[in-house]
Formats: sequence, C-alpha cells, structure tokens
Amino acid sequence: MSVSEVPTPQNCTVEVSKDYQIPIPEAIREELHLEPGDRVRISVGREGVVLQPAENPMRQYRGLFAGLGIVNNFEREPDREL
Repeated sequence: MSVSEVPTPQNCTVEVSKDYQIPIPEAIREELHLEPGDRVRISVGREGVVLQPAENPMRQYRGLFAGLGIVNNFEREPDREL
C-alpha cells in the first residue's frame, strides 16, 4: 500500500451492510471525537453525504464527579413478587 492509498479521514471507503449500516473508520471517529452511543447527524451536501456529531448537551458533564469519592455501593431493594 503506497502512502497515497493509506486511508485518511478525507479518503476512505467502507461497505454498506445488508441492513444499510456503515462502519465509521477509526481515523474519522478520532477526528470527530466519537464514542459508542454518540449520535451523529447525516445529511447530503454538494459533494455527497455529510456526517457530523449531533449536539449532546450532557456530553460536557461526563466524568464530572469522577474522583470525588462518591460511592455507588447501594443496598439493592428486594425484588417484589408479582
């Protein structure tokens, strides 16, 4: 594979699955800072399909309480019989 053939965020090819899903290459996931569960906006632009991270107002709060010693060791409530 020559240097010009190395996939970059601007140059990659993926295969559409039978369920019409496409994998997002690692280089693009890293450039867009995508993580599992994130939402993306897909639209059609002049040059084809445009993929953008969707706004997630809660993303800024991820890890806010990490390292504060907050313990999530709660006693489980007994299951109720139906």
